[in-house]
Amino acid sequence: VVLLEEIYPFRMDGMIDSMISKFVLEGYDTLFAGASESRGIWGENSTKVELLNSKENPSMPTILKESQFVIGMLGLCSVIHPGALTNNLTFSGKIGIVKIKEPIALISVRNEKEQALASIIDKHLNSSKN
Repeated sequence: VVLLEEIYPFRMDGMIDSMISKFVLEGYDTLFAGASESRGIWGENSTKVELLNSKENPSMPTILKESQFVIGMLGLCSVIHPGALTNNLTFSGKIGIVKIKEPIALISVRNEKEQALASIIDKHLNSSKN
């Protein structure tokens, strides 16, 4: 099953086919798109705020950090074995992440302001192709 949300208007050409091929050839149960993040990531609940990777100094320059988190972009593109969905085991078995390196592909459009920005970007992209 391929999960795609319409909020990602700038998906890269060939991304879906590439992820399906990787899913099949490498035997994943779940494969999803993700965005690499090496800046400090903080978690917050009703009682505390904490650095998720507390082994590194949060003020350390990003380029020097060893740890890297991946933000799941499930709606950008996810390929999931139907059995995992049926058994509510989406994130079990062999899980893979395809790190998306094109920042424009990560842009999501969820409201009118974001739609206006996406229209400007789209016009710019189309004018640069001509």
